[in-house]
Amino acid sequence: MPSWRASCADARPGRRPWCSRWSRRGGCSRSRLPRARCGFHVIRPPDRRPWTHDIVRPSSRLARAVKASLRRSGVPVATYTAGGDGIDVRSDLGTLNLSDVPTVVVELGNMRHPADARRMTTQRGRTTYASALVRALRRFLR
Repeated sequence: MPSWRASCADARPGRRPWCSRWSRRGGCSRSRLPRARCGFHVIRPPDRRPWTHDIVRPSSRLARAVKASLRRSGVPVATYTAGGDGIDVRSDLGTLNLSDVPTVVVELGNMRHPADARRMTTQRGRTTYASALVRALRRFLR
């Protein structure tokens, strides 16, 4: 009988590996991600009439402000998603599609990458993220 196992890893110290989909061939698809996949990306809505047409321009401006602020703070841009430029356009997220105000989703890192996990789990790293996001929002609201 084949053994069921997961080979996904959570790089945070003291965490057990976890997996959302088990297989007989060595874990889930997440386990096949290269370790170099790190960094942030910002997701903004596309122009989808009638849902997002009125917020697409300001959402794009907000996405650019968030990206610029995070980069200035030294957070690396994810090169493995969003075409490698740090801004992705997604039409499948209700958070974006159903908003009446400018909106973005920010994925700040990949917990399976040691440097990202360290940044996300330390006070200094979280302060870096928070400060960058506050600066981006202030810039956007000017």
